[in-house]
Amino acid sequence: MRTEEFDDQKEKLGNFFRRLSLGGETALQILAYQYVLRYSKRLNSVPNVARDKWLRAYRKVERQKHIVDFLDELVLQDAKGDRLSKWYQFLKGPL
Repeated sequence: MRTEEFDDQKEKLGNFFRRLSLGGETALQILAYQYVLRYSKRLNSVPNVARDKWLRAYRKVERQKHIVDFLDELVLQDAKGDRLSKWYQFLKGPL
């Protein structure tokens, strides 16, 4: 993926979350849950405690079709989860 494309995606996702006053850990949990939804068979080893926490966060956006569709688009472009560390950096900031 080109850097400009990822920057555009970050801006769009950030705007969605800001409009809903979501950020940081909650935003990351929402994105993580979208991965679980899309790749549930491969991610079946994720502990239920984490899944439940991510689901609670996801419920804050699940009725926002445009956000869910965009999240799904992001996840579909990253089937192996290679961009998760970049999303972490963007949503939570550096360690």
